[in-house]
Amino acid sequence: MLAVTNGRASTARLLIWFLLLIPPVKRALKPSTVVGEIAVENVDFNYPARPEVHILKNLSLTFAAGKTTALVGASGSGKSTIVSLVERFYDPLCGSVRLGGINIRELNVKWLRSQIGTMN
Repeated sequence: MLAVTNGRASTARLLIWFLLLIPPVKRALKPSTVVGEIAVENVDFNYPARPEVHILKNLSLTFAAGKTTALVGASGSGKSTIVSLVERFYDPLCGSVRLGGINIRELNVKWLRSQIGTMN
């Protein structure tokens, strides 16, 4: 019985120590409305599976609010990568993607993706 009690106490101390190491989780934003442009600012990106291949280098572009935008270019020019960054399937190595001035890393991913329409 003493071994079980000591085990429980040790487990509780370990759990408390572990919880102290975890940074507080910031609640993801779900704005009630979306008004604003999408801005890709100084973005660098490499796919995790091929880190030696630079896909985007210091890319900056803006998608105007309420407008339809087409990404056009040769195969491998980064069109799908840009869409993947905006939809937050990946995060840039540096730089940021913003929706209405808010870094999309602060937004709820499911909510963000529900606000975006794409056509192939």
